[in-house]
Amino acid sequence: MLLRLMASDWLKTKRTPVRWLTGMAVLGYPALLLWYFARPVRTAGLPYEIHHAFFQSASIVLPVGIGLLAGLLAAQEENAGHFNGLLGQSAPRTLIYLGKLLQLILLVAAFLFGSMLVMLPGMRYILQLEHPGAGIFLLSGLLALAGSLALCALHLYLALAFGLGASVGAGGAGLLVAAIIGTTSIGDAIWPFVPWSWPARLAGLPGLAMQGVSLPDGFQLSGFLRDNLVRGLVPACMVFMLVTACSILWFCRWEGRDSYE
Repeated sequence: MLLRLMASDWLKTKRTPVRWLTGMAVLGYPALLLWYFARPVRTAGLPYEIHHAFFQSASIVLPVGIGLLAGLLAAQEENAGHFNGLLGQSAPRTLIYLGKLLQLILLVAAFLFGSMLVMLPGMRYILQLEHPGAGIFLLSGLLALAGSLALCALHLYLALAFGLGASVGAGGAGLLVAAIIGTTSIGDAIWPFVPWSWPARLAGLPGLAMQGVSLPDGFQLSGFLRDNLVRGLVPACMVFMLVTACSILWFCRWEGRDSYE
C-alpha cells in the first residue's frame, strides 16, 4: 500500500514545479562546477577540491531546497481541496505521511546522486581526471543524505502545518546556519548538535582519504573519521526518528489548517 501511495503522490507532481526544479538542479549544478574547474593546469589535489566544493555547496543549499520541495508538495495538497484529498484517503494516516516523507527523501537523493552521475563522467572525460574518486563520492552522497533526513522530516511538518512560506523561510535560516556551522571552524565544537550542519560535515569526511590530500604528520585519519562519524550519525538518526514519530502522531490527529475548518 505504501508503494501505491508513493506512486499516486508522484503522479500528483506532474503539473507542479517539483519535477523540473529537481531536473534542473541535477543537470545545472554539476555543469556549473565543471565549468568552474575547467582550468588548464591539473594538480594532484584537484579531485579533492572538486569533492569539497561539490558537497559543501550542495549541503549549504540543501535546507532551502528541502524547504521549497516540502512546501510545494504541501501546497499541491492544499490547492487540491484544502487537504481533503490527502486526509480523506482510506489508507492509514501513518502510511500517508510516510509516503510523503519518502517522496521528499527520494527527491533529495535524486538531486545528490543524479548530480554525481553527471559530475563523475564530466571529471573523467571533460577534466581528464583518471581517478575522480567515484567510491568516495558515493559514500559522501550517502552521508549527506543521512544528514538530511532530519531536515526532510522537519520541513514536511512545517509545510503541512504552516505552509510554503514557513518551510522556505526556515530553509533560508538553515542555509545561513549550514554555511557558518557546517563549513567553517566556528562550528567545530557544536556541529553535532546543529541539524543543518550535518550534511556538510558528514559528507566532507570521506574526502580526506582522497589522493592528493595533505594531512599533518601523525594525524590518525581512521580514528578521526570514526569519531566524527559517530558524533554526526548517531544524533542525525536519533533526531530523524524522533521528529518522524512526533510528526506522525501529530498528522494522525490533524484535520487541516484552522482557516479551513
